[in-house]
Amino acid sequence: MLFRSREDVRYLGMAKEHWASRLLNSITTDDIEKIQGILVTNGTRIASNRWLASVRACLQDAWRLGKIESNPAMKAKGYPENDPRSRVLSDSEFIRLIEAIHSLEANDHFDRSVYAAFFLLVETGARMSEVLHAKWEDMDLDQGLWRIPRPKSGRPQVQPLSPNSVALLAQLPRRTIFVIPGRKPDKPRSDLQKPWKYILEKAMLKGVTIHDIRRTFGLQVAKTAGLHVASKLLRHSDIRVTERHYAPLGIEELRDALVQREKVLPLRKKAGKENI
Repeated sequence: MLFRSREDVRYLGMAKEHWASRLLNSITTDDIEKIQGILVTNGTRIASNRWLASVRACLQDAWRLGKIESNPAMKAKGYPENDPRSRVLSDSEFIRLIEAIHSLEANDHFDRSVYAAFFLLVETGARMSEVLHAKWEDMDLDQGLWRIPRPKSGRPQVQPLSPNSVALLAQLPRRTIFVIPGRKPDKPRSDLQKPWKYILEKAMLKGVTIHDIRRTFGLQVAKTAGLHVASKLLRHSDIRVTERHYAPLGIEELRDALVQREKVLPLRKKAGKENI
């Protein structure tokens, strides 16, 4: 029950970001489906469905108390949930993605903080919600550390920052309390939908979500530094989560591991002439 309550706080907080100034009886099914679409675009169908469940339960209580005449969330449909997504970018796709992100700097339609947001996503493997809610008070640029107060696990954690990330953050203007400012000084940016669409078109990528950046990050670290380090950088509480969802090793990686092992073992060059 504690986990469910924590999830409700998280998802209802998202609803508050969009509807803080709205009366409950003014919220429509269209309003709900619009946010569902944003969550699917920026994250996963699972997140969208969990958000809908929390909002639906909240509005149902409001209906029971006589605050609203009907629950608009009851008419909203959830998205079919497929098997856990395993999409990672190939090396060539990743290069195109990076080039498209760099092109944001020269695009007058996007603020430099948008470029910084995607830079952090690539450099740290953080979740989009963590990047958009990051505050300056949680950035220690002298030590190269980012304290994340409310990660998915519910416990404050510390994310190391690369020298490149520190240099970029040091150049950003501090206009609000948020590193990636929203439209209002006291509110974070709600999404990255528009610049992400631009990036996908520029990089000629299809069927890629923002969360696939994190999954690709996990696989890249697992290949170069091992699964344990990848799990630590992704801040997973259980290494099995990293192995299952973020660092699946394909057949070529497994074959390469066998070849590398063969080089250091006294195996025969031609199997079959003698029993080994």
